[in-house]
Amino acid sequence: MMRACEATRAAGNSIIMFPEGTRSFSGRMRDFKPGAFELALRTHVPIQPILLRGSGDALPKRGFVLQGRHPIRVSVLDPIPPESFAGLSAEALSQRVRSTMAKELGES
Repeated sequence: MMRACEATRAAGNSIIMFPEGTRSFSGRMRDFKPGAFELALRTHVPIQPILLRGSGDALPKRGFVLQGRHPIRVSVLDPIPPESFAGLSAEALSQRVRSTMAKELGES
């Protein structure tokens, strides 16, 4: 999967990854997995954090059937340039991005 993502990036295309790996029951952010951050470090590309609010009500963890009409808000945060995370580990970068997103969501 990582080789396919690297090839996709090399062709000039963007990659969308959900670093939690799954939806949460509570709607609160879960821990991030390192894959997206390993890819960003290897390919030296910016990270574009995007927050989805309300999607858990529309598509809860218990299934893949949309649950009525629910407002979903999308927030695009400032991009994180690759030079700002050069030298970090994937785990440290993951925590940095998660912390930025948690702050925006009002989570600790």
